[in-house]
Amino acid sequence: MITATCGFCGRVFPVDAHLAGAKSTCPQCGGAATIAPLPMAPKSALPDKLALWTLLTGLVAWLCAILFTPVSLVMGFIALSRAQEDPVYYARARRRAMLGLAIGGLALVAHVVGFLAIGVFGLREEKKALAEGDALYERGDLAGAKVVYEKRPNPSARDQRTKVWLRLGHIYASEGRRELALDFFTKALRNEPNAAFSCQDPDVQKLFDSARSARR
Repeated sequence: MITATCGFCGRVFPVDAHLAGAKSTCPQCGGAATIAPLPMAPKSALPDKLALWTLLTGLVAWLCAILFTPVSLVMGFIALSRAQEDPVYYARARRRAMLGLAIGGLALVAHVVGFLAIGVFGLREEKKALAEGDALYERGDLAGAKVVYEKRPNPSARDQRTKVWLRLGHIYASEGRRELALDFFTKALRNEPNAAFSCQDPDVQKLFDSARSARR
C-alpha cells in the first residue's frame, strides 16, 4: 500500500500500489487527490566505481605495467554491462568505462609492439656480437673472443649455444681451467649430442673427447 493526499482537505489515505502516480477521489470530501509515485530503488554506485577504476588502471597500464591492462579491460567490460541497466543514470559510468577500455587497449597494443621491437633489436645485437666473437676466435684471438662470449654465454639459437659453449670450453682449457672447460664441453654435448669439435691442441682435444665419453 502507498498513500494519497487530498488537494482540498489535506487528508492522507492509503491506496493500492498499482495506482501510484495516478489521481484518486478523497473519501472525506470527494476532492481530487494525488497519489504519490513509488519510491525509486536506490541505484548502485558499483558500475561508476568500476568505470573509474577502469580509467585509472588503464592509465597505469599505459604508463608503467602491462600487468594492469587485463585488469582494466575486465573491469571496463563489467562496468559497461552493469551500466546498461540504466543508460541515463549511468551515462558517466559508460563514458569512464569506454575511455578506460580505450586507454587499456592502446596500452596493450603499445606494450606488445614494444616487446616485439625489443626482441627483434636484442636478436640483432646478439647476432652482431656473436659474429664479432667468431671473427676474433677464428683469427686466434682467444682472449678477445672470450670477452665477447662471456657477455653472451647463452645465445637464443640452439646451434649458436653449442658453438659458444664449445669455444668457451676450448678457451678455458687453453688457460688451464680444465674443470670449467669440461663443464662447457659437457653443456655443449648435452645440447647437441653429435656436436663436432676439432682442435690442434692435443690436451684440449683429449678433454673434449673425455667429455663425450662420459656422455655415453
